[in-house]
Amino acid sequence: MTANEDPGTTASSGLKAPSAHATAQAAQQAQAAQALALSARLTDAQVNTLYRQVYNMTEQGRFDEANVLLALIMMYRPDEPKFSLASAICFRKTGCFEDAIRMFARTLELQPDNDEPAFEIVECMSLLGLHDNATDLLRQIADVARRENKTHTMERAETLLEFKKATVQ
Repeated sequence: MTANEDPGTTASSGLKAPSAHATAQAAQQAQAAQALALSARLTDAQVNTLYRQVYNMTEQGRFDEANVLLALIMMYRPDEPKFSLASAICFRKTGCFEDAIRMFARTLELQPDNDEPAFEIVECMSLLGLHDNATDLLRQIADVARRENKTHTMERAETLLEFKKATVQ
């Protein structure tokens, strides 16, 4: 590279290399296009049939098997929160709390107005012994709820914080 060349250009072509942001954005667009193409391969009727099987499996306590079907469904319907929520619950029921946290967080991403998954994350953190993290998250939930005038959510978070404080003393 000569002193006059832009560090973002290649010597042979003079073209700028794509930035990391542009590359990440292109990857996200490709993923979205792939998800859309995949979703066309599984009809709503097929998804509903699989989801009924998931329900039946969970009623029988077969949470691991239900999660296998949920993973398949989510390949075709990655943006439907009911599937990530069901998967999170299955993971929690089997004691896979880290995976449950990941799926509850995904549900929160898909449904930001639904505060329930945040409380489920707090529970999973507590079950993992991550009490400080759970307390910090409860404080964040209470603060956001206060700013957004979500009285019920704020009161629930504050009540849980008081309970956690009382159990530590």
